[in-house]
Amino acid sequence: MLTRDNATDRRDQRAVDALSANPEGVRHIKDLEFLVQSSTRDRDYRVKMQNGAWECQCPDWHDRHLPCYHVLQVLRRLNPFQGPAVHLPVPPPPRGKRNWPAYDAAKQAKPILFDRHAWDLLQIVPEPLDPPGRRGRRALPLRTQLLFAARYVDSTADSRGARGQLVKELEAGSGLFPRVPNYSTASRLFNHDGTTEILRRLIEESAWPLRELENGGTIAIDSTGFCTSCLGWYNVEKHNQKRKHPFVKAHVVCGARTQIVLGANLTDENGADCPQFIPLVERVWKRGFRPAEVTGDKAYLSRANFTAAWKLGLEPYMPFKVNSLGTASGCPIWTAKYHQFHSRPDEFLRHYHVRSQIESTFSSVKRTLGENLLSHTARARYNETLTRLWVHNVWTIIRISYEMGFDAGEAIRTSRSVPPPDDVGAAAAYRESIDPCVKKMPPVSAKH
Repeated sequence: MLTRDNATDRRDQRAVDALSANPEGVRHIKDLEFLVQSSTRDRDYRVKMQNGAWECQCPDWHDRHLPCYHVLQVLRRLNPFQGPAVHLPVPPPPRGKRNWPAYDAAKQAKPILFDRHAWDLLQIVPEPLDPPGRRGRRALPLRTQLLFAARYVDSTADSRGARGQLVKELEAGSGLFPRVPNYSTASRLFNHDGTTEILRRLIEESAWPLRELENGGTIAIDSTGFCTSCLGWYNVEKHNQKRKHPFVKAHVVCGARTQIVLGANLTDENGADCPQFIPLVERVWKRGFRPAEVTGDKAYLSRANFTAAWKLGLEPYMPFKVNSLGTASGCPIWTAKYHQFHSRPDEFLRHYHVRSQIESTFSSVKRTLGENLLSHTARARYNETLTRLWVHNVWTIIRISYEMGFDAGEAIRTSRSVPPPDDVGAAAAYRESIDPCVKKMPPVSAKH
């Protein structure tokens, strides 16, 4: 059985031979776009640079999302001695080189656009039906509850202060709320079981409009803690241990190009990082994202994680420990990366240091939305943390739309009708899976 390196070498040699025998088999159409003649069929395949990576129309590329025979011919045509990297790394912008006019415009537009874009994203959430024979006030729509919870988190104030801001907007004739919910709506929503999965899906759906920017790039994975407002203690009288604030640990994977959160799992403060790698990366892949690399710190270093990333077509970049060995133990990619880490450290660390983008993401969330959680129960803390990540994604969409110059509202509305590329019916099934969570939600009165 060929390893990936050997298979790529065979394809590369085949591309060199084909280009030598038929130099006219690769025809340049326009900038970074070529037509390559097939050696087995009477047709041409289009090869072009898309989002920093070479793409081909052939079945081999669509099955593997790796350099195919036609892509390698184009690379040899561009440079007969050494082809350029198939996935061109997009380095983070240098410090102080941000597009400040676009950033300033996005910041000023955020109070106007936040409710609108958040409401568009909430359209994937089905509204639960009232039980037959239910009497009393009409229940508050679930989407309205979620939007109020997002405004409560975004305001960084207490729930009463957030409701007061909505009352002010209603009196001024602005905002999307026809009636202002009760100030306890967000707290009751955070304490329901079904809210957690709905918020996780909202985080993933809010990243979908920026999928084209993240495909072919790097995803970074790490964890961070959100402190709680309650004090915990253990055998204080006997061992005189100091009381401390317990915290919620968020395991997050984000796109390095836009700092959009692609997925998140939450544990208590003792949750380990390494077991979260495979569920998060596989969930991102099943959702339809196609990155080229994944990077994380030494906490994610394991042969199981390397193998899982390699099977998904991801180049893993996790630095090795001082006591790590180069033996494969059934994981050839471990040996390959081990030798790359020690023989070409500059190249390895250049890819690894893209991981700093997730630290910037954590910094942005905590600086703008706060680091301390206000909820008191464990379930409510988890849901409040997920809401912060979703609010961060809404802001990221607004910022990127101003920096890249596209209509964020149209991108969100279009993303709701685009299924993942591997399965036409996956999008509908993905969104319908929220229904069991919605059915758990009890009706909330619309009383002011």
